Amino acid sequence: MTPRSDTSAAAPSARRPVIAVALALLLAGGAARAAPPARSADAGIAGIADELLAGWLEDRPDLASLAGDHRGDRRLEPVTQASLGREAVRLDALARRLDSVPRADLSPGAALRRDSLATRIAAARTELEVAHRWERDPAAYLDLADGAVGWLLEHGTGSACARVRAVTRRLERVPDVLRAARVNLRAPTVEAIEGALPGYARVLDLYRATLPDFAARCRDPRTAADLAQADTAAVRAVEDFADYLRADLLPRARVVHPAPSGPDSAR
Repeated sequence: MTPRSDTSAAAPSARRPVIAVALALLLAGGAARAAPPARSADAGIAGIADELLAGWLEDRPDLASLAGDHRGDRRLEPVTQASLGREAVRLDALARRLDSVPRADLSPGAALRRDSLATRIAAARTELEVAHRWERDPAAYLDLADGAVGWLLEHGTGSACARVRAVTRRLERVPDVLRAARVNLRAPTVEAIEGALPGYARVLDLYRATLPDFAARCRDPRTAADLAQADTAAVRAVEDFADYLRADLLPRARVVHPAPSGPDSAR
């Protein structure tokens, strides 16, 4: 059975910021490596893109996979306060370096890549420093529990067995991802929790139906057994996390009331 075509986009609202940043890297870093820059300023822009990728490989290998770098396909890292702190420091340093490169010194292509990097880095900094998405939105973790796994089904490299092994390694980390989520989620709203729950139902569908169907392409018994064990643990972790959202966080979450509008709101 062919994997679902929507596997990597099971929660579009949660995944959109991640995909936007990944595409920015493809435009900035990938293009720069394909055509060696002729100017030193252009080389600086390529270096910034490479450092962004290096940071992803350390803390967010799922983002590196989205950007086309498959060195971390077998890794999945929980988002923790420590990793968020490292990312904030990295993004701040990269933003300062971008600001130090005059646009006039760049070739036209490098100038466009600079603009793209600046826009995406600014958006990522806002998500970390203003939106605090990892602390307020349970759907943020769908990027890891769903997208990071589903992406490999459609875009992983190597044989079917190699892709199953990569998926297995990521599944093994899903319980750690969701344990970290419980620590990070400090003030989710009722709306955020209720909006996230259908996404975790889709994750369970991915784990229970799509993954076993895909694993049938690999006829190695040990690989199949490893996936089944990791899949069972991941299913249990997602079920427990969804129960935690419903039974623990939801009853004590606050409701966000929409701002008043209309002629009476100014009174």
